[in-house]
Amino acid sequence: MIIGMASIFNVFLTRTGVIDALGTTLVNLNLSPIGMLLIMSIFYIILGCFIDSISMMIITLPIIYPLLIAMKINLVWFGSS
Repeated sequence: MIIGMASIFNVFLTRTGVIDALGTTLVNLNLSPIGMLLIMSIFYIILGCFIDSISMMIITLPIIYPLLIAMKINLVWFGSS
């Protein structure tokens, strides 16, 4: 059920342009890749207090992945290979 709802949520975010807007905003902060990974780690720690890890990754990866690509962060450092 979580996977199905996350898929619907991701389609909604993509079609409304939230992912592009959020990615552009975060890239324009001019943070270093280490700083961005640190912010993402803190975000995942806080989110991990409420959601299990698989659900958390399914919900957030469509938002985080384009950001990582835009910032030219090596995906091995993020944890996906």
